[in-house]
Amino acid sequence: MGATDCNSQLSLISCIKKKMSNIDQKILDKKIEYNEIISAIEESPNNNSLGPDGLSFEFYKKFKERTANH
Repeated sequence: MGATDCNSQLSLISCIKKKMSNIDQKILDKKIEYNEIISAIEESPNNNSLGPDGLSFEFYKKFKERTANH
């Protein structure tokens, strides 16, 4: 993949009319807690992967204490 064109990015962003509320921004800026990560891993379905790395949820479940800290 090539580099992202900054002018194209700015042009796209300038078309977005809806703004995020201060409350929503604070929620998104909040630190994700260790127990939230563990819960998300435990509740994830088996035989699926998170993304392009191809690692399954079983991998993350087996190594959840190690992966949740990073």
